[in-house]
Amino acid sequence: MPQPGNARLDRTLRMSPVPFNEAQRLEALDALDILNSPPEQAFDIEETLLLAEQLGSNELTRFKTRLEMVIEPELPDLSADRSQVAQMLVNLISNAARFGPDDTPITAAA
Repeated sequence: MPQPGNARLDRTLRMSPVPFNEAQRLEALDALDILNSPPEQAFDIEETLLLAEQLGSNELTRFKTRLEMVIEPELPDLSADRSQVAQMLVNLISNAARFGPDDTPITAAA
């Protein structure tokens, strides 16, 4: 049995609530319904960017940063696979948070 102070045990204890917290967050956001929309359907990019910000919020908090959005008014809807666009945005936000300097905002513009 691992001893207290064991790095592997400490990491396991820190990581164990993550999947549960992520599942609760997704359920609260009703993101699964949004992300299961049919491919190539027109959608609002601003709404999808807001969803990506919420889905990436753990990374933003963990790395002490925030997302600043600059959205042009009255953008036309985007016709693409919304789940893939949302996943791409989450990945970009997550990577910017992980590999950028702490306490530096991330800017997303559309």
